[in-house]
Amino acid sequence: MKLSLSRSGFRKTLHCSTTTTVSFPAKSGDSLYRRISPLGSPTVSIVLVLDQWVVEGRSIKKEQLQNIIKELRRYSRFKHALEVSLSLCFVFS
Repeated sequence: MKLSLSRSGFRKTLHCSTTTTVSFPAKSGDSLYRRISPLGSPTVSIVLVLDQWVVEGRSIKKEQLQNIIKELRRYSRFKHALEVSLSLCFVFS
């Protein structure tokens, strides 16, 4: 549900979609790692977050992904680190 401003005041609008998207508000200091880090469960795929980052028109640097991999491994999030590593191979090959 979304609030939108009209001449008569605020009104609620409901948007439906058949696709699944991960949406995050843009903030100052918003980084890719800040979006990935709250996904603690290994069953949740990081690929959706990476795809959303690209859809928003943001760039991903190789060094940025390498640092994210190091941080994920540091916290024993090996499955997520592997997902980022695989995306690194496909994007920068």
